[in-house]
Amino acid sequence: MLHSANAEGFSSSIAPSLEKKDIDALQYSTSSEQFFLTMKNEAFETHAVNQLSIDAVRKNKNKTIYHDPQGYYYQCDKLFKPRIAIADKKEIQGSLSRIDDLEYFSLTDSTDLSAKEDIILEYGNIPQTDLGLVLNYRQTLLTTFLLYSGISYMGNEFGNYFAQIETNNQIKQKLGNPFKRLGTIRIYVWDEDLGKWKYVESIYETGPIAKNLTIVPLRNTFRKNGKLKIKMELTKGL
Repeated sequence: MLHSANAEGFSSSIAPSLEKKDIDALQYSTSSEQFFLTMKNEAFETHAVNQLSIDAVRKNKNKTIYHDPQGYYYQCDKLFKPRIAIADKKEIQGSLSRIDDLEYFSLTDSTDLSAKEDIILEYGNIPQTDLGLVLNYRQTLLTTFLLYSGISYMGNEFGNYFAQIETNNQIKQKLGNPFKRLGTIRIYVWDEDLGKWKYVESIYETGPIAKNLTIVPLRNTFRKNGKLKIKMELTKGL
């Protein structure tokens, strides 16, 4: 039986008080009455799972189902590739044009781990229809590096600190603060009439093992003559 890591849930939930709910696309279609799923713990931490459920969404032939960060499902019939994709003045269209194992990633800033970068996407011949930005992404090991660096600084007090996370909200906030400073992926659409970027949404997913496939609806998008311009702002190396 073929196995592949198609999903990675609640990777930051390494203590009961850090419990998270997560939804991941398995990217699997079937007409069979049976479905087999293997769930494993691939991390060093022990995760306690309260519940695991499988959502089956009916779809039409030749269409694809995506979910957004809020857990709503969308049936899509066509993907548009960016004609231009630029990051740090470099063309990266080849790494972003399809869902495959070719990934774009950058190095962290040498003096500031929270330094940002922009990815600019430009599209042409986009019809006047409902649109969404499909993202297939995962984190690097930056958050893992920060977590275990923090654990090493705690030394023999590590167990005491983690025990206090359950009852001391101040310590819990200090633990999560470095990750909050790294920030999210912020998505903008260029408004040609106003001449400025309009904010759309922020997304975030912890985990370097499996790619997270999701869609961000682009409601009230601003495009002229079929042209669409999108900016993603994210932390370098994250």
